[in-house]
Amino acid sequence: MGYPCQDTSIHFDALRKANLERVKLWHGEKGVHHWRTADWAVAAAGEMGEYCNAVKKLTRHDSGVPAKGDDPDRGNLLIAIGKEMADVIIYLDLAAAELGLDLGACVRDKFNKVSEREGFKVFL
Repeated sequence: MGYPCQDTSIHFDALRKANLERVKLWHGEKGVHHWRTADWAVAAAGEMGEYCNAVKKLTRHDSGVPAKGDDPDRGNLLIAIGKEMADVIIYLDLAAAELGLDLGACVRDKFNKVSEREGFKVFL
């Protein structure tokens, strides 16, 4: 992986396809339905906590007061943050799949609804 999240982009449909294939390697043929929606939500929340912890370390780094054990390299901290963000999105996609929702469509619709509500001319 190059510098954080700058080399390539993917589409939600590519994530969904790979996610559904890979989840069967962990959960067997039941795939996303092996866990309930609440289980996927808890997994995503756990990853969100890890993301927040990584941001805390970056904040300490940027303010000049890192704690023992914090990585002194800002680039490594950004990479760690990107990995945790990705984990959150991956679990949210699995939760959406379990519910039969298209995460990309949900994001697009919500983004556009807020733009419309606020009178912004930026739409997906």
